[in-house]
Amino acid sequence: MKGKLIRPIKSSLNYMKALLHPMKIEYQNETFREVISEEFTSKRFDAYNYREQMRAEVRENQGVNEQFVEYVTEAFNNIGSIADEIIKNSPFSPSSLDCKKLKISLMLNALNSLKTKKRLDSDLQTVML
Repeated sequence: MKGKLIRPIKSSLNYMKALLHPMKIEYQNETFREVISEEFTSKRFDAYNYREQMRAEVRENQGVNEQFVEYVTEAFNNIGSIADEIIKNSPFSPSSLDCKKLKISLMLNALNSLKTKKRLDSDLQTVML
């Protein structure tokens, strides 16, 4: 076979172990090999079109960022009412001093998280009371 002398098989397990790896390599080469030549890439890849496509995507994403800034600004403008709704579900009565302190604590922790980490984070190491 392929110029080699074929010996009789003594053990089928040893025979399978000897053949398994080369067959796996052959399968991977047939399945996953892709020849990439300079001609092939130059036909499929146009740098100018790629650059223009990237610019168009950036322009589209600019609007998303502006919309995100609007949502965040609106959320911070309404943070008092959001905190009130959260506290309404707490076991404290809305007119108690504990409720007022809890609201102040929520707002101070949000402000502290924005100042130190530049983002809102629920996993704070220190909590302001």
